[in-house]
Amino acid sequence: MDHATTEHEIKTWPPFFQARLDGRKLFEVRQNDRGYAVGHRLLEREYVRPDARNGKIITTGGYTGRWIRSRITYMMEGGRFGLARGWCVMALENIAMGEHHPQSAPPRSKL
Repeated sequence: MDHATTEHEIKTWPPFFQARLDGRKLFEVRQNDRGYAVGHRLLEREYVRPDARNGKIITTGGYTGRWIRSRITYMMEGGRFGLARGWCVMALENIAMGEHHPQSAPPRSKL
């Protein structure tokens, strides 16, 4: 597998997405169920979770249309320093960011 062309699409909740967008959050903690590796890219798409209270739908949730494309520059695997096995912390470098219609896909990466 070519690390330079591997891209993982992930959902990111609004408060964490905004911190990434503002440059305050330069990392991601994830279960490493996708084989993340240094050099891989992430396509982070802002996602609002559905909300239901007392059986009534408050919001259906879904993608907002905002996205960030980033590159993994460093990884720490779980099993040490209090991080559970199977999880990882990834240091990220932003490559591009933007917004599109929520029902359409973000622009393709120009790898």
